[in-house]
Amino acid sequence: MESKVKELRYAIVQSIPVMLGYLFLGFAFGLMLNDAGYGFWWAFFISLFVYAGSMQFVLVTLLTAGASLWYTLIMTLFVNGRHIFYGLSFVENFKKMGITYPYMIFSLTDETFSLLCDLKVPEGMREERVSFYISLLDHCYWILGSCVGALAGRVLPIDTTGIDFSMTALFTVIVVNQWMDTKEHKPAVIGGVVGVLCLLVLGADTFLLPALTITAIIAVAAIVTLIIRAVPFVAFDGKREVPETVTYLGKVLPPAIMVILVIYCVKGINLFTGSHGIPELLSIAVVALLHIWKKNTLLSIAVGTILYMILVQVVF
Repeated sequence: MESKVKELRYAIVQSIPVMLGYLFLGFAFGLMLNDAGYGFWWAFFISLFVYAGSMQFVLVTLLTAGASLWYTLIMTLFVNGRHIFYGLSFVENFKKMGITYPYMIFSLTDETFSLLCDLKVPEGMREERVSFYISLLDHCYWILGSCVGALAGRVLPIDTTGIDFSMTALFTVIVVNQWMDTKEHKPAVIGGVVGVLCLLVLGADTFLLPALTITAIIAVAAIVTLIIRAVPFVAFDGKREVPETVTYLGKVLPPAIMVILVIYCVKGINLFTGSHGIPELLSIAVVALLHIWKKNTLLSIAVGTILYMILVQVVF
């Protein structure tokens, strides 16, 4: 029992960076969901069962727009398709974790993946148990932030105008991270060009799905995303070599898709009327530059979102 307590304490310390980010982003998600007409219990169950981070922000727009199940399915595959490749690093480790194995697959988010990759457990502690605690804690942080945000939006007189920019800031941070982590920038450029062209030709309401599809065709001429996080655990047993096509998909699709999602977030701006897109473009620039400088996800998203809220509520 004493060893389990020590392992839990160690997991809490290791998960503090994710806790700060998840509480803030979860809070923003809860506020957005409440503004869309979905309260506390919606925030709780979506965060409990979906637990998809950036996809949950997109989900709010899908709910308000009355999107079809097929459209939601395709969007989820595109946004969270990168999770397929996270599991390749943990196939053997997770299979040793017994009853917690399915939950470890389900809870392998971007941030949990980064923590588990760098995890070094002190002597005398079980790595499997610490990994489970970290995954569970991260999940709880996200649920807590989401529920508090939904309650705050309902109870407190908060002007949430502009809080939806947190989704734009999140996608911007992901794009910046992917840009800095690789020397191959063609996928991101292709995604940006295709996204802008589709926006201009097809309009703000219908450009996203064609843009994502065209980008995927240009990148690989095939899409093999079937089941987001469970695929590597089903398809690869840790001994078989990962097909080159799958590896290639993992490298080229995520940057292109994330750039398109940033464009999707600002699809409603008009450069010729109103604020001329100044709040959105300025805030995105601040998020990108701040993240390049400080490399702190929470700081970049928080500063960018607060700046945007001030611009749209006070300045413009």
